[in-house]
Amino acid sequence: MRIIQITDLHIAEIGQPTILDIDVWSKFRRVLAQAKNLKPDLLVVSGDLCYDVGQLSIYRWIKDELDLSGLNYQVMPGNHDDSSMMAAVFDVPLQENTRENFYSKQYDTGKILFLDSAKAVLSDDQWNWLTKELESNDPMLIFIHHPPIIANAPFMDNNHHFKQKERFAEALAQKKKGTSIFCGHYHTERSIQSTYFNVFITPSTMAQIDAENPDYALDHLTSGFRMIDWDGEQVITSVKYLW
Repeated sequence: MRIIQITDLHIAEIGQPTILDIDVWSKFRRVLAQAKNLKPDLLVVSGDLCYDVGQLSIYRWIKDELDLSGLNYQVMPGNHDDSSMMAAVFDVPLQENTRENFYSKQYDTGKILFLDSAKAVLSDDQWNWLTKELESNDPMLIFIHHPPIIANAPFMDNNHHFKQKERFAEALAQKKKGTSIFCGHYHTERSIQSTYFNVFITPSTMAQIDAENPDYALDHLTSGFRMIDWDGEQVITSVKYLW
C-alpha cells in the first residue's frame, strides 16, 4: 500500500494576504500533482488545511481540488482547523459529545487510525477510543497532527507542543512494538525512534520553520510531502521536496 501524506497546507481565501506573499494555492496544486504521479492508494491530508482559522469556503476549495485529482483521500484536523466544519464538508465522522474527528479505516495491509489533536490534547472520549483500538493485533499506522514527542525543535517544542505526551507514550506501550506515527505541525522533517513507537514528522506544503532556532524563523519556502510504502509488516518512508 502506498500512502502520500501532505500537511500544513495553510490555504487562505483567494486574494487574502499570506506571509511573504507565499502562493499557498499553487504550492498545494503542485504537491497534489506530484502526489498523483506517484500513484498512491491513499492520500492523507494531516491537518492545518486553513491558513489561520477554519473557514467553509476554504474547505470547499480544497475539497474541489482533491476531488479533481481523482485520488482516494482522508483528511484530519490541525490546530488551525475547525473539526465540525471539516466533518460537514468532507463527510468525516464527528463525535457529537466532543466535536472531534477521530476514526479508523481498515485496509488490506492493516488498520489506520486518524486522530484529532486540533486542541493540542485528546478528550477522554478519544483516549478511551484509542485505547480500545490499540488492543487490536492488526498491523497499524497512526496519523496525528501534533508530534506526540519532543522533537528537538525548540520553538515548536516550547510553544506549540502536544500537551499529553506522557499519556500517549503510556497508551502506546501496550502495543509492545514500534508502531509508526505520522505527524505534521512542526513545518520541518524529523524521524524519531522511541521505545514503543516511531515518529515521522512531515514538512509543510507551504514553508518550513527553522528547527534549530528557539525563536520563530522560516528556514526555506520549498514544499515537502511524505511517501509511505506499507505492506503490513514493513514501513518504508521518505520525504520529497519540490525544489
